[in-house]
Amino acid sequence: MSSAANWEYPEHQQFERVPTLDEIDRQDHKAVYAARHQKIRDDWVKAMEARLIKEKLDECYKTEGVNHCMLIKKKEYTISACFPVIH
Repeated sequence: MSSAANWEYPEHQQFERVPTLDEIDRQDHKAVYAARHQKIRDDWVKAMEARLIKEKLDECYKTEGVNHCMLIKKKEYTISACFPVIH
């Protein structure tokens, strides 16, 4: 029996939401540290989401060709058509 058969996708770590840098006392070093790291995590997630969207649009371009923008603008062909449904 291989270990791949028993492999499960690891759960990602959930971080507690903390006040932003604008909302905290700058003298509280622990709060500043936590707010900075939350901002870094949030920015990283946004960057990865943008990367995934770009990859999917590139894939859409490869399948639809140079007119992929025209097709995306049509009402019946939305950008979600380029994305497979993942459950």
